[in-house]
Amino acid sequence: MARKVLIRKIYSTGTTYETGASEVLVIQAIGTNSTYGIKVEVEGAPCCETIRYLGPLHKDTDEFLDPRPLGDKFVVVLPQRSFEFTTTGPSANVSVVGYMLKLAGGEAVPSDLVARYNAQFKDYLTYVNESKTVSAGTTIPANGEVTIFTKQADANETLTFDGMVQAYAEAGGTALAKSNWALRLYVNDKPLDNSLTDAGNYGLCFYFLPRPPQTGWNMTAFTLKDSPIVLNPGDTLKVTAVNISGSDYVDSTNDTYFYATLEMKRVIK
Repeated sequence: MARKVLIRKIYSTGTTYETGASEVLVIQAIGTNSTYGIKVEVEGAPCCETIRYLGPLHKDTDEFLDPRPLGDKFVVVLPQRSFEFTTTGPSANVSVVGYMLKLAGGEAVPSDLVARYNAQFKDYLTYVNESKTVSAGTTIPANGEVTIFTKQADANETLTFDGMVQAYAEAGGTALAKSNWALRLYVNDKPLDNSLTDAGNYGLCFYFLPRPPQTGWNMTAFTLKDSPIVLNPGDTLKVTAVNISGSDYVDSTNDTYFYATLEMKRVIK
């Protein structure tokens, strides 16, 4: 009979690992210290992507998130399969929470794990992490918007945003006042919030979108769990930063940087 052994490990990017002949690795949560992001690859194929803002190596007094839970998008590494954590940035560490199933002699891998293994390369958890630079001296008027990114679903995929949404803005190395900025979401150029300022400021105030949750800002993450955004082929999500300060904004000396990070699920058909 197979034996389940709990796993709590730290791996390194840039190293190829391999499971044993009678071992199945199941990754249920993942964290990293990389702000460039990491990919989980099994047999050279990506099946999960994450970044520090959505799940650090572990929770502590400065990091209020646990490693990122994968839910039903967990990663399976079958026996004698290679796996690797890759990044486009500097070398990083990756924390893995899950279990290893040690099979008895001649015992087959459970069918549910085989099914998830076969599906995970076309049905996995990822994210969008984008930024926009506004040059010094540029004025952003009251209620003016700066597009941080647009994301269109390809003809063969469905993208679902039902997890964390985070935002941040800075100039000259100093964070902008979070009460002065909001993140606004559009699908196919239609805003998902109020159409008139008579109903209140546009968008989601940065106060509620910590990147990541932390003391001195907000320790509670904001998610789209109760109101997911689903992009079918050809649909486009646009994310903007809105000046809700009531006055024009301009920094004559420094460039201003806007950041947005959103959890995303990708299904390739």
